[in-house]
Amino acid sequence: MSDSEREHRSTEDFSGIATRWSLVMLAHRGTVTSAGPARNELVLKYRRAIRAYLGAMLRDDHAADELTQEVVLRLLTGAFASAAPEHGRFRNYLKVAVRNMARSYWQSRLRDGTSAVDPATIAVAKEDAADDPVWDYDWRSAVLHAAWGSLKKFEQANAGNVFYSVLKLRSENPELNSTALAQLLGEQTGTKCTAANVRQQLHRAKFRFAQLLVEEVAHSLDWPLPDEVEQELIDLGLIKYVRDYLPTDWKNSGELRELPNSIGPIE
Repeated sequence: MSDSEREHRSTEDFSGIATRWSLVMLAHRGTVTSAGPARNELVLKYRRAIRAYLGAMLRDDHAADELTQEVVLRLLTGAFASAAPEHGRFRNYLKVAVRNMARSYWQSRLRDGTSAVDPATIAVAKEDAADDPVWDYDWRSAVLHAAWGSLKKFEQANAGNVFYSVLKLRSENPELNSTALAQLLGEQTGTKCTAANVRQQLHRAKFRFAQLLVEEVAHSLDWPLPDEVEQELIDLGLIKYVRDYLPTDWKNSGELRELPNSIGPIE
């Protein structure tokens, strides 16, 4: 696909979604008033994945906490200014940076005589290296966490909306039928809920959650075209939440559609 075709499709299909690369660029090239908030948002978006990945890799909570703080500090101070769309997905770029920082950390500890860990056990990472299941799992968890957070904000911003509440109850009580779920929701919200109403609200909530996942994934891509968003959802194991809402013209329209009886899973 040519650059002109990418630009046309990106504008046509995802005109309403700012890419995460735009946030990365703003964090390093924005004005004095805009750069700070953008960097803070980067930290909030990716801190969970960074900490979990370092914890699994280093198997030392103190070291993982210490290095996470260093990565966060670098994000806040714009040290990742070399990140750019032509370098690939920011998810991969950040993984490389974090893994290589971990290796450098152990090298410095070894020189100081404070660690017997061989830094060679943490190989130098490359952006084109094979998939890293640990990092992908941590990133997937961060994306889900962000989508849940957005759904909660959506409910709070719309009086009477119960999307977050009903979906959360369903995820925590998968064994309950609609009647029991309606009773729980009524007790939580202080309103009268029927089984039919709960089924309808749950149906709509799952669709909204799928939309939020697509937006969150699109934000992490350099070119958020429908086919690339779909592939990223597949790579992260998130497609199951979205598949029921992909219409036949998805790759042309870039829009999800709420279909009759579509009941995608939730966790």
